Amino acid sequence: MATWNDLLDAVLDVGKPLTYTIARVFRDNPIAIAEGASGAPRIVPGALNFPYFLATRTAVQSPSGAGSIKIQANTEVYDPDNLYDNVTNYRFTPNKAGLYRVSLYIEAVVETGAPAFQAVIQKNGTSIGANRSATGGAGEVQSAICEVIVQMNGTTDYLEPFVFYGVNTVHTVNNARFFAHAICEI
Repeated sequence: MATWNDLLDAVLDVGKPLTYTIARVFRDNPIAIAEGASGAPRIVPGALNFPYFLATRTAVQSPSGAGSIKIQANTEVYDPDNLYDNVTNYRFTPNKAGLYRVSLYIEAVVETGAPAFQAVIQKNGTSIGANRSATGGAGEVQSAICEVIVQMNGTTDYLEPFVFYGVNTVHTVNNARFFAHAICEI
């Protein structure tokens, strides 16, 4: 087990050299915290009780048309607080204000005349992030990942997953994963 060592301000004062002893403390203290060493700060699990969820699309979704099409991530892998609607709106409405990390992964077949698509995350009906898939040939499977950090109010704000196609045709979404978790409360 690693040993916790206090670092005093006088030791870390501006202009003082970084010594081997100080470097060793920087290396060992995080390990001491994780191992619960005597004198180390404690991580309280209750303090980490932030909303989170992961939902996936379990079957092929074949939307048609151009523009933004909502991804129907209908299977909850985890959603302990029941904050993701996987039946009607396919949206996440967190119950705590804070900053949230949100990820959307989409895997789709590139159709003829539709060389790319975008993974789009919307907050309250407005796009807050998008990322384009690679350009591929017809019939190729491509993927796009969009990640954002967004502030949520914990009451009325909601997040939704979309795919955007610029060409009006039938599309094939093979796989999708929509994930969010709070990174800090406000």
